[in-house]
Amino acid sequence: MESRVPTDEEIEGAVREVIRLRRRVESQTELRRLVIEKLSTPDCTVRATASRIRRVALTRGAASVEIDYRDAFAELPEICPVCKGGMMPVRSVNLDGDTVEISRNCSVCAFTASGKMRKPARYAFVKAKGQTDDRTLRIRKLRKAAALLRLAEKLIKESVENTPAAGRTDFSAEMINKILKDRDEPGSVRNLEADLKDEGGPLWTRPLDSPKRPNKKDM
Repeated sequence: MESRVPTDEEIEGAVREVIRLRRRVESQTELRRLVIEKLSTPDCTVRATASRIRRVALTRGAASVEIDYRDAFAELPEICPVCKGGMMPVRSVNLDGDTVEISRNCSVCAFTASGKMRKPARYAFVKAKGQTDDRTLRIRKLRKAAALLRLAEKLIKESVENTPAAGRTDFSAEMINKILKDRDEPGSVRNLEADLKDEGGPLWTRPLDSPKRPNKKDM
């Protein structure tokens, strides 16, 4: 019997149909089996890993995921272990007035991690809340880029730790921070995301005082 690798579009369509009929799929293994059955024919079977089907289902908005966790001591991830989306830091001000990171949430799916990292142990798939539009997909890509830049900064520091070059990472850290957060640079990730979110023109170019709303500010 012949076999082939399905496209992301085919997987998305199959997942949507499976969720429509089943309403809830209790495991990743079961989702894969149902998708393979949906896409295969008597003359040709399809080949796709469970992790790929999960990733496509979540990034394309074909399904939502519910996650059971198991605890594991490890560093907080920059890239989501569930869907490979970028992780977003959640920060708060402590009693000493310092800004600290308290957790990280995936910018795509329901995965979250706190000080004691929680690893996914089991997935259940349910109907997504709505279609994932083009703007949302673009913002997710920016957030993944930001997560990879934060990971790059960490790897640069680790690569020269305990060497004579250990004190020379300020430049890369400063440049990465500028790319991520600079308010005056139109190409920073912060301003690019703001532009994608805002319907009234690039947020970074707009004045603090709006002529139409003199008593309010846009930023």
